[in-house]
Formats: sequence, C-alpha cells, structure tokens
Amino acid sequence: MACKNYEQAATVLFEAWERSYKAHRKAGVPGGMDKWDVYPVVFEWIDERKITLREVMAIAKKTGIDPDVVKMRRSHWNKRF
Repeated sequence: MACKNYEQAATVLFEAWERSYKAHRKAGVPGGMDKWDVYPVVFEWIDERKITLREVMAIAKKTGIDPDVVKMRRSHWNKRF
C-alpha cells in the first residue's frame, strides 16, 4: 500500500484537472490544466513506488476518468523510453 499523502496529492491533481477542463470547456476558451500536467507526476510516483497504478486508477475513476484510460496512458508512457 502506498503512502496516504501521495493518494491525497493524486486526488487533488485529478480533481483540479477535471475542474479546470470543465471550466475552460464551458467558457469555450483553451487553456487550463491538461492531462499531461497530471500524468507525468503520478507516473513518477508510481515509478518511485509511492503510489500504485491501481490506486491511481481508483482515484481517476472517482473524478470521472475511465481507469482503463489511465492504464493505457501508463502503457504508452512506458513505451516511450
């Protein structure tokens, strides 16, 4: 099990991304947080074993992001090296 602080931090990141995305979309303007503001951070924490992919997927699901999308992004992220 990972550290609770990293779970909380990941939750904050995903929630901020979701709020930012919705606000900018509603306003019809570009900008705000992007998925690539969030994924590199949480993927680094996964690599450092501070949080698990399963935990990240659960957090993403709570914020309306399909866990399978997180898993796919992680797979693509790992293949880029």
